[in-house]
Amino acid sequence: MRRAVHKAQHAVSQNIENLRFNVAVAQVYEATNALASAIAKGEAAPDLAWAIREGMELLVQMIGPMTPHLAEQCWERLGYN
Repeated sequence: MRRAVHKAQHAVSQNIENLRFNVAVAQVYEATNALASAIAKGEAAPDLAWAIREGMELLVQMIGPMTPHLAEQCWERLGYN
């Protein structure tokens, strides 16, 4: 799950720089699916909660350039200003 999210983060930043927004959105979906499947499989055990949290933070950072208002609300839900 961590590998998929980090890979998606790199791909999203590259695709945004190259103005390939549709591909960037597809990468966000892949990261979201990786996080959702990890949570659904019960991998959100206390010892892996930090990995889920890290993935969520990276996901919010990925959606920031495309949906800034949603990203801001999600960022606040995660406890940041």
